[in-house]
Amino acid sequence: MRKLKLTIMKFHIKVRVIPGLFLTLASLSVFTSCNKELPDPVPIVTPPPTGQSIGNLISNDTSYSILLAAVKKAGVINLLNDSTAVLTVFAPDNNAFRLSGISSAAIINALPAPQVAAIVNYHIIGGVELPTDEISTAFPNVQMPTSLVLQAPFFRMRVFPSLRGPMAFANNIPLVATDKQMSNGIIHNPMFILSPPSQTLKQIAVADTSLTFFLAAIARADSGQTGLGKFDSLLNYPPVNFTVFAPTNQAMKNLLVAYGLPPVTAAFNFIPVQTMRGIAAYHLLGTRAFAVNVPAVPTQIPTLLQVSPASPAVPVIAQYDGAASFTVKGLANASAANVIKFDTHAINGTLQKIDQVLLPQ
Repeated sequence: MRKLKLTIMKFHIKVRVIPGLFLTLASLSVFTSCNKELPDPVPIVTPPPTGQSIGNLISNDTSYSILLAAVKKAGVINLLNDSTAVLTVFAPDNNAFRLSGISSAAIINALPAPQVAAIVNYHIIGGVELPTDEISTAFPNVQMPTSLVLQAPFFRMRVFPSLRGPMAFANNIPLVATDKQMSNGIIHNPMFILSPPSQTLKQIAVADTSLTFFLAAIARADSGQTGLGKFDSLLNYPPVNFTVFAPTNQAMKNLLVAYGLPPVTAAFNFIPVQTMRGIAAYHLLGTRAFAVNVPAVPTQIPTLLQVSPASPAVPVIAQYDGAASFTVKGLANASAANVIKFDTHAINGTLQKIDQVLLPQ
């Protein structure tokens, strides 16, 4: 068997992790003239909102009867009725619930209250009205904190609105009706309910037996690393947002054979750690992208891989036709890899399963 010559490249892998945001308030000095008195403050009068609240609509429109049962069980009906609140609500109607496998309010009432509360709160963005004409078209999407608290007090589960041509999405769910203005916010109607993720990227990969070799490659890439310097730790760290292009076992076996190694997980130990770190970083995007966020034409998207600290990130070339074809190609691949399973949604990103290892050079 003819063996490929393995050229070991040294890559600089730069991963920015922002676990929290800290604000420093600069001191403010106010100078006033000593011979003038400050005028009395003029109160700002906010006119009371008029019209129907989101809660009123859900309570009185029978097409939302399943959602009404859910918001009552979740204990948020008062919030949705509050005329002083400012909300964006992704409000699934009865048809959306049925398409999601929930055919009646009786099913909602039979579910545990915490489960219903998690689902409902994931559909609510507090403190902002987000009409579709204010959703950025920049890749890949907008991340908005919802009312679902993952880790008190600050870390909230995020939802990801985006636009693709004339269509709007929440995560990868199409919005079938948008921008219904109510007295206390805006309603968008999703085609299905938005299911909050319950596992990290690592937990999803560990549970998938077709990704055993991918995890073995990650383990080799993490040799000598500690803490969040390890890919394994990053994939299990809830606050981050990644897209992982995860090659199947067969794809990883093909890589080992191309390097003249046997197709077993232990063979990764014969590949230099720096090479494996470069390959691992080349399969991660530093942002969460669903298939619907990927352009319809081949587009370069930066990965976590850099050749040197001053160089730009090495890109992959991705394309999604809006239907069944989602591909991603490494700069050194002769052909593109197919995404064979789209949009596995995790707490800290999305996992796109691919049938070929991506090679940067």
